[in-house]
Amino acid sequence: GTFHYRGTRSPKPQTRDPFLAAAFARTFAELYGHTGRDEFHDAAKQILLELTETTVNNCRKSEDRCIKRGGEPHTVGTVMTARAMLEFQARTGALTYGDTIRSLLRFALLAQRRDGGFEASESDAQDTNTGGIRVLTGQTALALAEAIRQWGPKVYVEPLRQALVYLTETKPGFWAQRLQPMVTHYTCMAAGIA
Repeated sequence: GTFHYRGTRSPKPQTRDPFLAAAFARTFAELYGHTGRDEFHDAAKQILLELTETTVNNCRKSEDRCIKRGGEPHTVGTVMTARAMLEFQARTGALTYGDTIRSLLRFALLAQRRDGGFEASESDAQDTNTGGIRVLTGQTALALAEAIRQWGPKVYVEPLRQALVYLTETKPGFWAQRLQPMVTHYTCMAAGIA
């Protein structure tokens, strides 16, 4: 369940990074859904098991669970883990992660700002892969939309609406423009599900 990744932005290999582990788990779940091959199912399940074991209670002022990195709550890792678990459930029909997903999403919702965007945590700032508020907001909107599609909880509808308004009505700053295609991708996928 542990994967080593060497990105173009960092000369050091990153291991046990919650963002990357969740991305791998989601990818393996998608591959399983497309191919039905057990090795993809087993790889996704193993990574999700490891991520589940790393979730902790009482994150920030909340009793909800989150993923931590370096001892600090990691909002992006938390959202990506929820997305990976939702993808696994959608592809396999296994409803194993429902309580964990709900708890992770409740934690993530604490980061939503008045303008609908989601504020990255301090431990997110060190992650060069996350892309800041717009990418986090797109990822969270996608997780909320997928949760609505799978379970229909109305509690996610208004935060999702606010996130989509933020993503479609605010203009990205100079540095965020380079990430706009990724943000547009997440926004369109979330809106398509919603």
